[in-house]
Amino acid sequence: MGIAIYVRVSTDAQAEQGTSLDTQVEACQKKGIELGYDMSKAVIYRDEGESGADIDRPALNSLRADVETGIISNTIICYDPDRLSRKLNYQLILEEEFKIAGVKLLFVNSDNKRETPEGMLLFHMQGAVAEYERTKIKERTIRGKLAKARQGQIMPMRTTPYGYTWIDGKLEINEDEIEIVRNVFKWYIEGFTMREIGEKLSYNGFEARYGNWNASTIRNIINNETYIGHYWYNRRKQEKLPTKTKSGNHSTRGKLRPESDHILIEVPSIIDEAIWKKAQARKVKNTIYSKRNTKLEYLARGGFLKCFDCGRVLQNTSYNYKSKSGGKEKVGIYRCPNLSPRSYGTEKCPSSSIKSRQLDEFIWSDIIEEFLNPTSKELIEFEDENIDTEKERKNLQLQQEKVKVEKEKILNLYRKELISMEDVEQQLESIKKKEQLIVEQLNILNQEEENSNTLTEEEKQEIINEIKPFLLNDEIDFEDKQIVFKTLVTSIRIKLRPGVVDLYYDGVITRHKTHFYKPRYKPKEIHSI
Repeated sequence: MGIAIYVRVSTDAQAEQGTSLDTQVEACQKKGIELGYDMSKAVIYRDEGESGADIDRPALNSLRADVETGIISNTIICYDPDRLSRKLNYQLILEEEFKIAGVKLLFVNSDNKRETPEGMLLFHMQGAVAEYERTKIKERTIRGKLAKARQGQIMPMRTTPYGYTWIDGKLEINEDEIEIVRNVFKWYIEGFTMREIGEKLSYNGFEARYGNWNASTIRNIINNETYIGHYWYNRRKQEKLPTKTKSGNHSTRGKLRPESDHILIEVPSIIDEAIWKKAQARKVKNTIYSKRNTKLEYLARGGFLKCFDCGRVLQNTSYNYKSKSGGKEKVGIYRCPNLSPRSYGTEKCPSSSIKSRQLDEFIWSDIIEEFLNPTSKELIEFEDENIDTEKERKNLQLQQEKVKVEKEKILNLYRKELISMEDVEQQLESIKKKEQLIVEQLNILNQEEENSNTLTEEEKQEIINEIKPFLLNDEIDFEDKQIVFKTLVTSIRIKLRPGVVDLYYDGVITRHKTHFYKPRYKPKEIHSI
């Protein structure tokens, strides 16, 4: 006959309130017998712990598949419309789907005469009431959780942060995992990649909670403020997207709530805040140096170069150069942003630009000379001038606002049909590059403030001893050169004029060097990368 019974509960509380799966099955069987069906051959589909707001449920999916293939060809009996779904539109979708297949849908606690306008109205009203009840239940649950969080209680979670155990609304330190967490931060600050840290943990026999150690697991540890005693609740929410999944549900994505909604709960800390900040600074630096962010090599990339004339951080940009063979080549350059200021009223800098390859060669030769012929260095005789960091930050923030205005103007032109979508995409791509460059420079400023400590002579000598093996290698590659450069140099104030460059080093190396080169004509087209 092809008769089915579908039952569902989402929580243990529903079972206690008399709507357990067994209770529903018993009621459905009784209803079927009353209607004259042979219930001994009925197929039972049970969804336990599944939300009625979601149409993607294991047993329901099996039922729908069996209806489609004809295994269930007669009748489906369900305890109540809200057991089928707590969303009216899902109820209607399922009823229409079963109706097209020639299968009746009956309920124990509902008028099954839906062929009449009155019966259909009642069915719709029951569905609307079920959806309203679900919304109210969800609202009460959320308010209850928020109230408990404000009192310092932590809600149960799928996975507690590594190094902690959830006990009665609190996060307690897991003594078996605490040293692993501390080692992760220690190794990351020392320069190990996330992948290398995972390999070290696996090699030393430290087990991950689930599966194997990987970069994603390590990244979650490094990013988590819980380890400095700050557990945040209600920080993110799920936002529905217009697109839908294969099961018919809306796709979702995480979205950050306003800071005023965030709830901070103090928990036992595993690492010092200073260590956590160093790890975040390393993360920013790694992002800046990531090969994914550039197709060209820049030894001094990452905010090390400061303009001698105006104090701005030099940009690493590029232009297309026509080679002798007739093809195009991309050439990297360093330049001061105020060489061609974007904002009105900003004074043009008297600085110049220089090929990145040329300047990188000068810097590397200075580093080699520092070690091979230390007596030849010319020490800086003047007091180092401090860059006005706050002024630089305000300048960058002002540029951010102007870029936003520029973007809105372009979109308004498109809305008025004054420009095409192709023009919009081209201009927005250019604006995106500007935004990325500004964000990168703001990150650099924040990083410099955190890493402004002066090295002692003992610390300098220790660093020099670590660097020497790299310098003795005649075939040193670019990545190792960067390691040496970033270790020895804190910043370089650079005075650029056509044909001459003055470099004022700060860090382990403190010296002033002048280099001469053959200048080229200033390129007409410059693209930030």
